[in-house]
Amino acid sequence: MTALADFFLAKASGRNVLLCLALIVLSVLIFNLVLTPIYQSVSAGFVPFDLQFPLSQEMIVIQLGAMTPATPRAYLNFAVLDFAFPLFGAAFFILLWAWLVNKSTSGALRGVYRRGWWIWALFPAVCDLAENVAFLSILFSHPIILPDTLEFAIDVHRGKMVFMAIAQAITVAVVLAAGIAYLRRPRA
Repeated sequence: MTALADFFLAKASGRNVLLCLALIVLSVLIFNLVLTPIYQSVSAGFVPFDLQFPLSQEMIVIQLGAMTPATPRAYLNFAVLDFAFPLFGAAFFILLWAWLVNKSTSGALRGVYRRGWWIWALFPAVCDLAENVAFLSILFSHPIILPDTLEFAIDVHRGKMVFMAIAQAITVAVVLAAGIAYLRRPRA
């Protein structure tokens, strides 16, 4: 764990954080301007399941009834980028937190980071990747309904949002802690 933390701390430059942020923004633009409209055009106006909050098993089953034969392929195109997107997000959080720790020059923050709290950035990504696999299974199995896969998809979809909220809360806490540590450091 500490070796990975040290690697992230070494790679945590403002440039790398901005690069990850740029990849996130570019992905969101592609999702919103290209991939989601294509999906909507072949799924009665519904957006991909990933983008629906709240989402239930019943909502998925209803939407499966509105699918066209082109819907699974349109979702596959969406999913190709959505398999990379959570990795960009995890990298952004990991590097942002490491950059803030480095800028703070706080030994305490560095120690906590090195003990592995950066791993919280991976949980939303794991859930996002799992939901992609589940949604693909659901769409490509249609008209067969897979109740266990539906339940799993909903669980990881909800988990993604919970872990994303945790990652965002950690970000606020790190910004505050790093800012306080930076302001308290001795001036030369």
